[in-house]
Amino acid sequence: MYEGYVNAVEPTCMPVSVGFQTDNGAGSCPAGSWLNWLAKGSDAAAKAANTQAVLSVLITAQVTHRKVRLHGNNLNCTIDFIHLL
Repeated sequence: MYEGYVNAVEPTCMPVSVGFQTDNGAGSCPAGSWLNWLAKGSDAAAKAANTQAVLSVLITAQVTHRKVRLHGNNLNCTIDFIHLL
């Protein structure tokens, strides 16, 4: 688990994934690393909706300068859960 501020959001791989950077490293991923949230859902529509929700949370966190709490694994800097604090 890691808490920090979102510095950049990279949505060009939507709806497959959303990339983003935070102010510090997360796990084994050093500061400045691109973190990835991969689409989850039972079908394409669910994955697209879930990805849009994550993008919304990340942009909201960046614009309002609110922290996010990230849960993930250290494999390829992949994030599984994002909470807006």
